[in-house]
Amino acid sequence: MPQPSGSGDLNESHRLVDPDHFARDVEEQLDSSGEKLLPSPWTQNNSSRRPLLLNNILRNPKPYFVSTVLFLLPSFVVEPIRTYTASSGSTTRRPQLGPTAWLDGLRGIAALTVYFFHWSMLWFDKIIMDAYGAPGSADTFFQLPIVRTFNSGTASVATFFVISGYVITIKTLTIIHKGGPQSNERLLPTLCGAFFRRPFRLFVPAIVSTFMIAVINQHFGIFERSVRRLPDLNSQLSDWYNETLRMLNTFDLHKTRYGVAVPIYNAHLWTIPIEFKNSVLVFMLLLVFAKVRRWIHMMGVFGVAWCVLFTQGDIDAALFCIGLILAEMTLIFPPTGQRGNASATSTTYLARTDGLGYWIRHFITIASAILGLHLMGYPLQDNVHAGGFQTISEWTPKPFYPEPGSVPYGQTVWSIGIGAVLYITACTYSAPLRLPPHLSRWIPTGIPWSQGKRGDSDGAALLHEETSIQQTPFLQIPHTTRFAQYLGWVSFSLYLCHGSVITAMGMGDYYEAKPAWDQGQELAQQLELSGQPVAAAAALEMAWDAYLSSFLWSSIPQTIVLFWISDVFARAIDANIVKMTRWLWVKAKTD
Repeated sequence: MPQPSGSGDLNESHRLVDPDHFARDVEEQLDSSGEKLLPSPWTQNNSSRRPLLLNNILRNPKPYFVSTVLFLLPSFVVEPIRTYTASSGSTTRRPQLGPTAWLDGLRGIAALTVYFFHWSMLWFDKIIMDAYGAPGSADTFFQLPIVRTFNSGTASVATFFVISGYVITIKTLTIIHKGGPQSNERLLPTLCGAFFRRPFRLFVPAIVSTFMIAVINQHFGIFERSVRRLPDLNSQLSDWYNETLRMLNTFDLHKTRYGVAVPIYNAHLWTIPIEFKNSVLVFMLLLVFAKVRRWIHMMGVFGVAWCVLFTQGDIDAALFCIGLILAEMTLIFPPTGQRGNASATSTTYLARTDGLGYWIRHFITIASAILGLHLMGYPLQDNVHAGGFQTISEWTPKPFYPEPGSVPYGQTVWSIGIGAVLYITACTYSAPLRLPPHLSRWIPTGIPWSQGKRGDSDGAALLHEETSIQQTPFLQIPHTTRFAQYLGWVSFSLYLCHGSVITAMGMGDYYEAKPAWDQGQELAQQLELSGQPVAAAAALEMAWDAYLSSFLWSSIPQTIVLFWISDVFARAIDANIVKMTRWLWVKAKTD
């Protein structure tokens, strides 16, 4: 899933682009001749907005046509052009990163990894599934421990769940820790608001995306390989409606990821109901333990995690609980180098940035991160034969141990879950990197472009003053780069859209290339049996090169289209849904 941002609270911490952004800027900057432009419809009062907008479009359609075209272009194309062509006198300060911005970047990287996983699994399923060193394995570079992590969809889903447990609880926990009468007044509205918005935030984008899939598939049939196409639109929408109700039946069909009800119109949305179910769990725990001593709260949450883990085998609920515990820990023991008041005033041992303790902390966090990445690369099958995984396979608890002859999926999610927790904890408590100024300026961290308006957030990802790279925790740097932050912004959209783009674009290329690869393998076997090993090797190599070339040439346009669609979906739909959920809460709540 984004998730699991997406995807789950796949993309709630940050928003970069206002959907009306391009249209407003075009109206202000389009006329280079100095002539007065038409009045902007966004500046009119609500009573006259629609007639004025229609009249302006009819009188002078060019600005609106241009603004529409710019809006439909991806922001990674338009925004650099805007920045480059902006007048020299105009200065727009780029907003800086908040204390949990690195989690957005990590979530974005995880969403991209999910796309890589599903796309490469289609073409190279045996390589993706088999463990390095297992009998019959191809033993490629991509099967090596740690390397495998960067193509593991299971690891990304575990990462989504830990991040979600953290970001949807940190704001409420921060209020609890402040204490005092004002804190008591803010606590319940904050928790209620987060809980109220959560189902809209998770399900509405999923419903919109599957509705679009249903309509497009019925008219054009481009998703027929994964979605059933019915003879008329009414039948298609009726089927979509029933499947949507099935997806919303969170507490019946989606108890754990085992035997989960996979949505027909987008199979990758199986994580969304699990995200909501476990969001309800952590919100309930926040409410139950809001007024108790904090050690009792942590022990209670840990007890719940232990119970669901070892009695139900529900690793997903446990990961949410651990995300909540980690959020509590960052408030009790503020990490050094984090942006925010807590770390700035901390006088604990963790606040030291020099001496032996500083280097010991680097060693512990880096070692933990490496171990976490190793465990997150746990193979999907033949793991008991894989180097570096035999011991933890033997340590797998009973609820996760596979039945004889079955695929060891339980062992996989157990080990990968531990790895995700280790890695995120290591990044959280990583010591800041100290680099000379002439080196640190070459690391492009920060929010891409100059977007300052953010969407709704239940996390603590607030904008702060500029933070130098020397103050950024070392292990968080890859997740605070501009590319990672962009991925974090589109992570939910990327998660929602990637399966449909693969079906519409990539599957056709795969089904064309696969028969040729199979024929090449058969020819190589025949040549081998006829005593021509050299010719067999040459035939196999030629077939493999052609198959790999088809994969690469299919990947490039598909990935570009995926980013384009995800970017537009994030601005046109996802950002507006965030605004809608906030508006609904404002209208629904009592004073």
